[in-house]
Amino acid sequence: MTEDIYTAESDSYLPISYNKGNLIDGNTIYPPHHIIESYDLPDSMKVLYSKVEDKNEFIWKDWTFFSKEKLETLDKNNKQKHYIQLASVYLGMGWIAVLCWDKDLSKFFIHTDGGENGYTQNDNYEYFHVNVDTKKGFSLMDDTSKTFDIDELNNIDSSNIIHKSYRMT
Repeated sequence: MTEDIYTAESDSYLPISYNKGNLIDGNTIYPPHHIIESYDLPDSMKVLYSKVEDKNEFIWKDWTFFSKEKLETLDKNNKQKHYIQLASVYLGMGWIAVLCWDKDLSKFFIHTDGGENGYTQNDNYEYFHVNVDTKKGFSLMDDTSKTFDIDELNNIDSSNIIHKSYRMT
């Protein structure tokens, strides 16, 4: 099912595809979830999340957006509090790209995660989730060159994800 979602940020429409099976009724609007509100997501993301139940994921382009329940769990378990992971896409060989929203910058960014073996996966986890904003971890404020807004997100697909991604250094 495809629906055009109006984005006030760009005064345009984004085509959003989702599995109708994830929706009880395409016309049902679910109440705002506190995790969505606390990160002050763009209005278009709020609209998307208002169309699915708290326990359901949805797919847009290549991205699988996490359920509101999973967002809440991710928020509780991670030390970083200025950004939240929203979605992921599998890149192959154990690697994924993770779409994040930084509430301080009001921008999206992508980071790679996972890896070809347990050591690399653990290193990535430590870098992006445990040692955030330390010398041994990720700090978005050191380099904001790969951040983007909702309109740019619409133009990112599997062919250019890796070029827009932050990677463990």
